[in-house]
Amino acid sequence: MRFFDFIQSFPVFVLGMVLVSVMGQEIWNVAIVLAVLFTPVFARLIRAEVLSLRDRPFIAAARCSGATDSAIMFQHILPNALTPAIVQISISIGMAILLTAGLSFVGAGVRMPTPEWGLMVSNGAQQMILGIWWVALFPGLAIVFSVLTFALLGDAAKQLFDPQTRSSS
Repeated sequence: MRFFDFIQSFPVFVLGMVLVSVMGQEIWNVAIVLAVLFTPVFARLIRAEVLSLRDRPFIAAARCSGATDSAIMFQHILPNALTPAIVQISISIGMAILLTAGLSFVGAGVRMPTPEWGLMVSNGAQQMILGIWWVALFPGLAIVFSVLTFALLGDAAKQLFDPQTRSSS
């Protein structure tokens, strides 16, 4: 967990720029950097969920009924711990889209001829002076709508999987 603390102590965008510049500006390297940057979030989330679930009464009841540790893990803890992770996945996809587009916009992400929204917005921003505004507008709108879509999917997943929300509706 100390390594994850170290990774999370830096701003995501700055660390992303450094890692992509060290590894190279290829699409697979950007994907690896995204995985490195978002892994601590998921590790902390799953760890916190497992630690909170292991002391819950239904786990104690499962132990008293003679369930094995693996049965408790796979039948009780894992399904309950994955619910927040599914919500976090949709939020992280939106964050990854923003980070990838931002890295490409400032020139630290993938390079041409790779089609990437951040590159399209960057090229369009240079052409806005000439009055060609739509080159930057439409990729920017695609970024906004895709991030908004994943945020709404995360909210819907939270409402779908959250036990308190399910029982109240």
